[in-house]
Amino acid sequence: MNTLFAIIYPLSILLMVGFSILISFKLLRDKSIIFKIGVAYGIGIGCITLQMMTYSFLNISWNLSTLIIPWIIFFIYIFFTGKIKAPKSIKLQNNLSKLEMLLLIGILVTIIFVLLESTIRPLTAYDGWVNWFLRGKAYYMSRNLDPSFIIYSINSTPPLLSLLVTFVYLSLGQTSEQVAIYFF
Repeated sequence: MNTLFAIIYPLSILLMVGFSILISFKLLRDKSIIFKIGVAYGIGIGCITLQMMTYSFLNISWNLSTLIIPWIIFFIYIFFTGKIKAPKSIKLQNNLSKLEMLLLIGILVTIIFVLLESTIRPLTAYDGWVNWFLRGKAYYMSRNLDPSFIIYSINSTPPLLSLLVTFVYLSLGQTSEQVAIYFF
Protein backbone atom coordinates (compact mmCIF):
# COMPACT_ATOMS: atom_id res chain seq x y z
CA MET A 1 0.00 0.00 0.00
CA ASN A 2 1.24 3.46 -0.80
CA THR A 3 2.63 5.03 2.39
CA LEU A 4 1.19 8.46 1.68
CA PHE A 5 -2.31 7.03 1.20
CA ALA A 6 -1.82 4.91 4.33
CA ILE A 7 -1.17 8.09 6.32
CA ILE A 8 -3.84 10.29 4.74
CA TYR A 9 -6.71 7.79 4.99
CA PRO A 10 -6.83 7.36 8.82
CA LEU A 11 -5.94 11.03 9.27
CA SER A 12 -8.86 12.14 7.10
CA ILE A 13 -11.24 9.93 9.07
CA LEU A 14 -10.06 11.38 12.38
CA LEU A 15 -10.33 14.95 11.04
CA MET A 16 -13.80 14.30 9.59
CA VAL A 17 -15.03 13.08 12.97
CA GLY A 18 -13.42 16.02 14.78
CA PHE A 19 -14.77 18.64 12.36
CA SER A 20 -18.23 17.04 12.53
CA ILE A 21 -18.26 17.59 16.29
CA LEU A 22 -16.87 21.13 15.98
CA ILE A 23 -19.48 22.10 13.38
CA SER A 24 -22.46 20.41 15.01
CA PHE A 25 -21.84 22.04 18.39
CA LYS A 26 -20.76 25.36 16.81
CA LEU A 27 -17.38 25.38 18.54
CA LEU A 28 -14.37 27.58 17.79
CA ARG A 29 -16.00 29.67 15.07
CA ASP A 30 -13.64 32.61 15.53
CA LYS A 31 -10.41 30.57 15.58
CA SER A 32 -8.03 30.05 12.67
CA ILE A 33 -8.17 26.91 10.53
CA ILE A 34 -4.78 25.75 11.80
CA PHE A 35 -6.06 25.81 15.38
CA LYS A 36 -9.26 24.02 14.31
CA ILE A 37 -7.28 21.26 12.59
CA GLY A 38 -5.34 20.58 15.78
CA VAL A 39 -8.46 20.52 17.91
CA ALA A 40 -10.37 18.40 15.36
CA TYR A 41 -7.54 15.85 15.37
CA GLY A 42 -7.70 15.52 19.15
CA ILE A 43 -11.49 15.34 19.20
CA GLY A 44 -11.44 12.76 16.41
CA ILE A 45 -9.01 10.56 18.33
CA GLY A 46 -11.08 10.89 21.49
CA CYS A 47 -14.37 10.07 19.76
CA ILE A 48 -13.05 7.09 17.78
CA THR A 49 -11.29 5.53 20.78
CA LEU A 50 -14.35 6.13 22.98
CA GLN A 51 -16.45 4.43 20.31
CA MET A 52 -14.04 1.49 20.28
CA MET A 53 -14.25 1.19 24.07
CA THR A 54 -18.06 1.35 23.94
CA TYR A 55 -18.17 -1.33 21.25
CA SER A 56 -15.98 -3.53 23.45
CA PHE A 57 -18.29 -3.11 26.42
CA LEU A 58 -21.26 -3.98 24.18
CA ASN A 59 -19.32 -6.97 22.76
CA ILE A 60 -19.40 -5.61 19.20
CA SER A 61 -16.40 -6.66 17.14
CA TRP A 62 -14.37 -3.87 15.55
CA ASN A 63 -14.00 -3.42 11.86
CA LEU A 64 -13.57 -0.29 9.82
CA SER A 65 -17.13 -0.14 8.53
CA THR A 66 -18.74 -0.39 11.97
CA LEU A 67 -16.50 2.41 13.18
CA ILE A 68 -16.90 4.78 10.22
CA ILE A 69 -20.52 4.34 9.11
CA PRO A 70 -22.06 6.09 12.17
CA TRP A 71 -19.77 9.08 11.61
CA ILE A 72 -20.55 9.23 7.89
CA ILE A 73 -24.28 9.22 8.71
CA PHE A 74 -23.68 11.98 11.28
CA PHE A 75 -21.64 13.99 8.75
CA ILE A 76 -24.36 13.63 6.08
CA TYR A 77 -27.00 14.68 8.63
CA ILE A 78 -25.01 17.80 9.48
CA PHE A 79 -24.59 18.57 5.78
CA PHE A 80 -28.30 18.23 4.95
CA THR A 81 -29.45 20.19 8.00
CA GLY A 82 -27.47 23.14 6.71
CA LYS A 83 -24.86 23.33 9.44
CA ILE A 84 -22.11 22.83 6.84
CA LYS A 85 -22.13 25.47 4.16
CA ALA A 86 -19.93 25.17 1.12
CA PRO A 87 -17.93 28.35 0.57
CA LYS A 88 -18.82 30.36 -2.54
CA SER A 89 -15.20 31.31 -3.04
CA ILE A 90 -12.02 30.31 -1.33
CA LYS A 91 -9.88 33.16 -0.05
CA LEU A 92 -6.35 32.45 1.00
CA GLN A 93 -5.48 34.96 3.66
CA ASN A 94 -2.43 35.11 5.84
CA ASN A 95 -3.86 36.13 9.20
CA LEU A 96 -0.96 34.64 11.13
CA SER A 97 1.35 36.78 13.18
CA LYS A 98 5.11 36.44 12.79
CA LEU A 99 5.30 34.28 15.92
CA GLU A 100 2.51 31.99 14.69
CA MET A 101 4.20 31.71 11.29
CA LEU A 102 7.51 30.82 12.97
CA LEU A 103 5.76 28.19 15.10
CA LEU A 104 3.98 26.80 12.03
CA ILE A 105 7.30 26.49 10.18
CA GLY A 106 8.77 24.74 13.24
CA ILE A 107 5.87 22.28 13.30
CA LEU A 108 6.23 21.56 9.57
CA VAL A 109 9.99 20.99 9.93
CA THR A 110 9.31 18.61 12.84
CA ILE A 111 6.71 16.71 10.80
CA ILE A 112 9.12 16.34 7.88
CA PHE A 113 11.86 15.15 10.26
CA VAL A 114 9.54 12.56 11.84
CA LEU A 115 8.40 11.36 8.41
CA LEU A 116 11.99 10.86 7.30
CA GLU A 117 13.16 9.27 10.57
CA SER A 118 10.30 6.82 10.83
CA THR A 119 10.78 5.71 7.24
CA ILE A 120 14.51 5.20 7.67
CA ARG A 121 14.49 3.46 11.05
CA PRO A 122 12.04 0.97 12.55
CA LEU A 123 10.43 1.38 15.96
CA THR A 124 13.27 1.19 18.49
CA ALA A 125 11.89 2.52 21.78
CA TYR A 126 11.29 -0.16 24.39
CA ASP A 127 8.00 1.31 25.60
CA GLY A 128 6.78 1.44 22.01
CA TRP A 129 7.42 -2.27 21.64
CA VAL A 130 6.06 -3.33 25.00
CA ASN A 131 3.17 -0.95 25.58
CA TRP A 132 1.65 0.94 22.69
CA PHE A 133 2.28 -1.22 19.68
CA LEU A 134 2.10 -4.61 21.39
CA ARG A 135 -1.30 -3.84 22.90
CA GLY A 136 -2.41 -2.21 19.64
CA LYS A 137 -1.51 -5.38 17.73
CA ALA A 138 -3.27 -7.57 20.30
CA TYR A 139 -6.42 -5.44 20.09
CA TYR A 140 -6.23 -5.53 16.30
CA MET A 141 -5.91 -9.31 16.24
CA SER A 142 -8.77 -9.88 18.71
CA ARG A 143 -10.93 -7.01 17.29
CA ASN A 144 -11.95 -6.22 20.86
CA LEU A 145 -10.53 -5.18 24.21
CA ASP A 146 -9.54 -8.47 25.76
CA PRO A 147 -9.57 -8.01 29.58
CA SER A 148 -7.11 -10.86 30.11
CA PHE A 149 -4.55 -9.11 27.93
CA ILE A 150 -5.01 -5.84 29.82
CA ILE A 151 -4.38 -7.59 33.14
CA TYR A 152 -1.12 -9.19 32.00
CA SER A 153 0.32 -6.28 30.05
CA ILE A 154 2.10 -3.20 31.35
CA ASN A 155 -0.51 -0.55 32.07
CA SER A 156 1.67 2.53 32.22
CA THR A 157 -0.13 4.26 29.35
CA PRO A 158 -3.81 5.02 28.88
CA PRO A 159 -5.73 2.79 26.48
CA LEU A 160 -6.22 5.74 24.11
CA LEU A 161 -2.73 5.30 22.65
CA SER A 162 -3.12 1.59 22.03
CA LEU A 163 -6.61 2.10 20.61
CA LEU A 164 -5.25 4.78 18.26
CA VAL A 165 -2.66 2.31 17.00
CA THR A 166 -5.42 -0.29 16.60
CA PHE A 167 -7.57 2.17 14.64
CA VAL A 168 -4.67 2.87 12.27
CA TYR A 169 -4.17 -0.88 11.80
CA LEU A 170 -7.91 -1.34 11.16
CA SER A 171 -7.94 1.42 8.56
CA LEU A 172 -4.90 -0.11 6.84
CA GLY A 173 -6.16 -3.68 7.05
CA GLN A 174 -2.77 -4.82 8.36
CA THR A 175 -0.21 -3.98 11.00
CA SER A 176 2.38 -1.39 10.04
CA GLU A 177 4.49 0.22 12.73
CA GLN A 178 6.06 2.67 10.30
CA VAL A 179 2.65 4.14 9.42
CA ALA A 180 1.18 4.00 12.93
CA ILE A 181 4.08 5.95 14.42
CA TYR A 182 3.13 9.00 12.32
CA PHE A 183 0.04 9.52 14.46
CA PHE A 184 2.02 10.23 17.60
